[in-house]
Amino acid sequence: MAKVNERRINYNEDDYETLKRLMVEEPFRSLNLIDIFAISLIYGKKAGIRTPLDKKKTGRIRQTTIENSNVHYLMMAVAVEETGSFEVLAKRNDYFKICEEYAKTGLSLLEEDFIENPKGLLDDLELEALKYFDKFIKQ
Repeated sequence: MAKVNERRINYNEDDYETLKRLMVEEPFRSLNLIDIFAISLIYGKKAGIRTPLDKKKTGRIRQTTIENSNVHYLMMAVAVEETGSFEVLAKRNDYFKICEEYAKTGLSLLEEDFIENPKGLLDDLELEALKYFDKFIKQ
C-alpha cells in the first residue's frame, strides 16, 4: 500500500505507451522506467521545453524508487537550475512537476530520434548525459 504522502512520477497514457514501445527495442531493452525517465528528462531539458501533462495522468514510478537512485539528484539539479533557487527542493510536487514536464518533451524527442537514428542513438545519449553532467553537476 502506498504511503499517503508518497509522490510518483506521472505519465500521460499515450506517453506511457511510447515508453513501453521503446523498452522492447535496443538500446532501451535493458533499461527500466527510471532510466528512461532520466534520459527523457535530459533530452527535454536540453531542448529547453516543458510540456504540461494532461489532467488525466497516472503515477508510474514510485517516490521510493526515485529516492533510491541517482535520478533523484538529477531531478533536484534540474529543478534548482530551472528556478534559480534551492527553495524548490522543499516543495516536492513543484520539482517533480518540472521534471515530469521536461521528461514529457524529452520522450517525444527521444522517440523521434530513435526512429531516425536507431543505431547511433545510444552514443548520442551518452554524450548528452556527459555534457549535462559537466555543465550542471560537476562544477
